[in-house]
Amino acid sequence: CWVWSPYCRIGQKYPLAVDIISLRFERELLKNLTDDPSEALLVYRTEATRQNFKRNFQEYSGCVLGDARTDVARFAKLSAALVGDMWRLWKTTSSVEPGLFGRYCTLVGKRAMFAAFFQRHQPRFFFGRDDYSIDHIIRNQELRKVGGTSIGMMHGIPTNTYISEWNEVDFDIYLVMGWHLYEKFYRDMWPSHMKVVATGCFRMTPEYFARRHQTRPDDIAYFPIVHRNSDFLMAETFRVAEHFSDRTVYVKMKAGRGDVEQQRFERQVEQAPANVVIYEDVVAYDLLLKISYALGAGPT
Repeated sequence: CWVWSPYCRIGQKYPLAVDIISLRFERELLKNLTDDPSEALLVYRTEATRQNFKRNFQEYSGCVLGDARTDVARFAKLSAALVGDMWRLWKTTSSVEPGLFGRYCTLVGKRAMFAAFFQRHQPRFFFGRDDYSIDHIIRNQELRKVGGTSIGMMHGIPTNTYISEWNEVDFDIYLVMGWHLYEKFYRDMWPSHMKVVATGCFRMTPEYFARRHQTRPDDIAYFPIVHRNSDFLMAETFRVAEHFSDRTVYVKMKAGRGDVEQQRFERQVEQAPANVVIYEDVVAYDLLLKISYALGAGPT
């Protein structure tokens, strides 16, 4: 939550703030972008994430996104703005479906939180990993008010499953995997102020790229995702494994799923054929360089 505090330091400046959601990628990013750990502020989305990751980033300053503190004058202004925004929302959108109206209301509170956050922490650049969330639009608007620049990175290949979310991207600089999707689908939808930069896939390191033409065995990988037909899809994968009994079939569950989904996955693979191997490394490229064929279910 955002609160007034007479003890907080207002206006701490950093060259870079980074949205921390994983270990391997963020460590490599920080190593390449900073010469001194004091140059970066690590922003964890939840306290649980900070507790899980902070031992791996002990040399960096870190905070939770909700660590928003402000002085009493600013607190009064933010409170008044919040009340005014809620009243305008009620007058203009209270007729929409209750769930949607509730989502609008949370954005009003989050705007106040982000405003207080960026009064306390003032990064020159903020590297965000949440282009699929409308929260990033509110955050980046408040970041610009303190002179900061937002940098985003395409979360994945935007298929029709998530098309509405990728219509609503708003960063100052947006890193994408290639020009095709932007030129064909999104040029007229994305903000004109947003600088779009084609960088390739962020997981494809120079070392992986150099190995792309190596000879690989005719093995198969399946990349499942949480899906209403996941039991059927896993059963079909096992049928493929039984048919190609001379090959190894790797199954890699999408990382970061909840306990219920993980338990379902463990139940699904209990009856796996002998040539099925569960691949647990979080990075998929080592696996992709072991195989010739990949199967996917849903946006992976």
